Amino acid sequence: MLGSRGVCTVATLAVTTSGEEVPRMAHNKGLTYTAMVLETRGKTILSYRRAQHSSILGWSFAIFLAFATPPACNAQLIPFSGVQAYACVASSLPVSLPCDILFDPPLGSSFSPPLHASYNLPNARVQMSVDDTGAASYGVLRASTSDTFTISGSPLVAYTKVDAQFQDIITISFPPFDGQPGILFLRYKLRGTTSATGLAGAEAYVIANVSGPGLPANQFCVSGYSSPLVGGIFLCPVAFQFTYGQPFALYFDLGSASGTFKPNSTGSGGLLDTAKTAGQGAGTANFSNTFVLSGIEAFDVNGNPLPSAPTITSASGTVYSVNGILKSFAAFSVRGLNLNETRDAFRIEGKFKLAEDSNSIDPLTQDVALQVGTFSTVISAGSFHLKRAADAAPEENEERYIFEGTINGVALEFQIDSLGDNKFNFKVRARDASLTGTMAPVEVRLIVGLFGGTTLAEGDLD
Repeated sequence: MLGSRGVCTVATLAVTTSGEEVPRMAHNKGLTYTAMVLETRGKTILSYRRAQHSSILGWSFAIFLAFATPPACNAQLIPFSGVQAYACVASSLPVSLPCDILFDPPLGSSFSPPLHASYNLPNARVQMSVDDTGAASYGVLRASTSDTFTISGSPLVAYTKVDAQFQDIITISFPPFDGQPGILFLRYKLRGTTSATGLAGAEAYVIANVSGPGLPANQFCVSGYSSPLVGGIFLCPVAFQFTYGQPFALYFDLGSASGTFKPNSTGSGGLLDTAKTAGQGAGTANFSNTFVLSGIEAFDVNGNPLPSAPTITSASGTVYSVNGILKSFAAFSVRGLNLNETRDAFRIEGKFKLAEDSNSIDPLTQDVALQVGTFSTVISAGSFHLKRAADAAPEENEERYIFEGTINGVALEFQIDSLGDNKFNFKVRARDASLTGTMAPVEVRLIVGLFGGTTLAEGDLD
């Protein structure tokens, strides 16, 4: 899936040239590829790959999953991280023609300079320009696409997408249960934006997969995001099966896509459908602000929580915990919680402390995410402002970070007080925040940058 890498290999034809943008053709097994010229870092790279159909989600999303899951790597339990960008022009649905691969970085690499490519092929009746970026590491993914297109004559499919992916081989050990089956839930923080004009559509999607010897096949979680503003802490709605004490593959793909898409007729998973169209459009899906794996929660086979935290080890050497790849707070508690579900409002106060070996947080330059029951939100980096606490004594070095604003219709007042010695207090008030389905004890999560924690809180639920 990610290029010619020994055991993780698919057939790939790559051509390098220093010429200007020209239409090119390649042929494989009787199929015709229309090529695109990519210029990046002073090179022009052409790379063609034959897409393979996947039946996991049906044809509307088959082309995406065909490039998302690396079966050879997965089956052999090999860790990797990498990014991939490509564009597709096709004349039929389902998409059966191969799509042009723009960039295929080596294992473990990323690309942050934008990748610029353009079609200008009169015979194909399509003009399309593409601007893609992406980065991947274990537990942190970034993907962004932007395109404009003009299609004349008969309708065509035209889109671009980026997949930022990682797969790690992890072992969850808890001595009383080692060798026994367990259930795993996965959470992630995600923030991004989408926009579309004309006949275009844009979205992001997250794919999670757990696999390994003796585990059920097709343990997939797929969620799509096409709202103008996306931000929250999300739970994969799948109870993944694994075996305590035995390694398994944990795979995530953050994808962004823009082009000739339309709303899914069934509304399933929030995903868009590929569509044939003639006309103009422009779309952007900017999710470079980041996917972060924020929860690896293990339960016994009956869904009961463990009495203490398990040990999680990985083949990549990445440190994971119940908080995903986040550096867990040394302490996290909530001392005041009031929820009014009928009024869609809540107030919460708490405190947290960073671990002794942690760098300090900076809400001015880092995302801050909060989950209270079924509600969650992300306050983007740069949204807080800093002022000295008015009630601080002159000899105290207390700093107060303040956010007041509205995010996706929710009015928020968020305050974080730095008390020194890596200790912090926080207060939040929210209005018009949907709390439907929240039950006591209330699950509360706080993430600042790559630090975070979770706790269960009792409080007043009206």
